[in-house]
Amino acid sequence: WSLRDGWEGRAKIITKLSLLQECPQDAPVSVLNAFVDASIYKSCSALGVQKIDVLMLHRSSHLFNWNGGVWQRLLDHKSSGIIGELGASVQNPEELAVTLSNPAIQYIQLPFNLLDWRWDSIIPEILSIKAKRKLIIHVRSALLQGLLPSLDDSHWLCANVDQPAPIKDWLLNQASICQRASVTDLCLSYVNALKWVDGIAIGMENMTQLIENTNYFNHQPLNESQVAKIQNSRPKLKEDTLNPALWVK
Repeated sequence: WSLRDGWEGRAKIITKLSLLQECPQDAPVSVLNAFVDASIYKSCSALGVQKIDVLMLHRSSHLFNWNGGVWQRLLDHKSSGIIGELGASVQNPEELAVTLSNPAIQYIQLPFNLLDWRWDSIIPEILSIKAKRKLIIHVRSALLQGLLPSLDDSHWLCANVDQPAPIKDWLLNQASICQRASVTDLCLSYVNALKWVDGIAIGMENMTQLIENTNYFNHQPLNESQVAKIQNSRPKLKEDTLNPALWVK
């Protein structure tokens, strides 16, 4: 409804292909194409549009699964104009390295936050590629699924942090040093300050959260000195904390 009420043509639509979980791995091309097409047309119908500006692979492995059939079908739809540009969602630096090598992928979404050290070594490559061709990087999970602003020890314990107090204290201290309204403000302004990040995907459940998020993004990002001090002093979280899939359910 928002698109029909004046945003159509003013907002870029970015969505993801379905997970294709019900499509057999040995599916013939015709069946695979039907699954891909159904996902695309479902998105178009739900959004009330004739084409999708940017369609992203939900999993980078779909570049190669089904003998590359999914990716080929998306390229076909891009050629026909149903899809404007292509992208991929990645989970870790290894998947990112694979997607960066494909020049047809112009949009990449990845999980990242101010305590996530895993991407440090690949950032120079991101910057190098961005200098040569169009590459848009969108970050999700900038709050690590709500963990970073949480003061509840039980949340940190579920995220495999046995001693959360030092990390919580560091976050609160950095928010104060950087003159930020909250840890949430700190986390968003940090990611927003990075040259290789073009956008931040953040969820909302109601209008109040939309207004709060909008206000955060109206704040000035951190400066280079603040970013450097955070990177040099931040505590190092383990992989099983940085990856929510490994949290205790």
